[in-house]
Amino acid sequence: MRIFNFLMLLSISLTFSCTAQDDSNIKLEGKWKVIDWTYITQGRSLNNDERAEMNEHVNDLILNFKEDQTFSTNKPKDFSFLENKKYILSDRNELLIDNDYYDFLIRDHNYFFLLHNIMFQIEKIEDYKNSKLKLKKLPATYTETSEIKNIECDDEEVYSMNDLDTPPKFKNVQFEENCLIDCLYTSLYSALNYYIDFSKVAEDTSFYIDFIIDKTGKICNVNIKAKYNVYKNNRQISSKETNESKDIEDAIVRGILGNQDLLEAGFKNEEKVNTKIELKLRLMSK
Repeated sequence: MRIFNFLMLLSISLTFSCTAQDDSNIKLEGKWKVIDWTYITQGRSLNNDERAEMNEHVNDLILNFKEDQTFSTNKPKDFSFLENKKYILSDRNELLIDNDYYDFLIRDHNYFFLLHNIMFQIEKIEDYKNSKLKLKKLPATYTETSEIKNIECDDEEVYSMNDLDTPPKFKNVQFEENCLIDCLYTSLYSALNYYIDFSKVAEDTSFYIDFIIDKTGKICNVNIKAKYNVYKNNRQISSKETNESKDIEDAIVRGILGNQDLLEAGFKNEEKVNTKIELKLRLMSK
């Protein structure tokens, strides 16, 4: 039953990260120790029992990317769905395991492996002599060093997603007809993972995000508000956590603006219109 509960948590959220290494020379093969995790959701977070269970399964967890390109852990009962499965690494640091894709991310010398919707922070503890799969630090579309240019929209009527005949969409990407809205939101959420340094996530914080995709497809009026969810002892959020949360807010804005020039406007009565997009991202760390 406990393993089943853990798998249910994985289906809601999982991701990995790693301490500073030499980005230019890091190889995937080897053993990585989990040192932290972040739970990613758009809904409710973990209760204390679920949090304790997550800690139990993750504590002292070792991820082993073997030279024969099979994946294993030191807790095979907990990760039986991945045990000894073949993996393939793409040019974009995507791992294909048993027909599912899992992202390996590098953020400011921290390494993250996204398994469903939980982010594990990991550090390399053992290299293999014949390692050959090199991890790449992929540049973000809207780079970390660029100035955040939050464009102001023209003062025109704005529609909600539910008011539209056809929702906004990504250029050159085709979604099934019954997945237009859900796939748009999934793509927007997924893009944020490439910008956030999950090592800076506070214990439990919700980020409320809204912006407009205007009638030309441009993104404008990006707004974000953080809410700290104190889950025990009515603890006050420290100034350090507040500053780190601001870093995450900036990263989220960059993640949203990273979709600039990639979108097409929504339609109402066969005319392109301005559309308001509302997202909620809740992050809970170990």
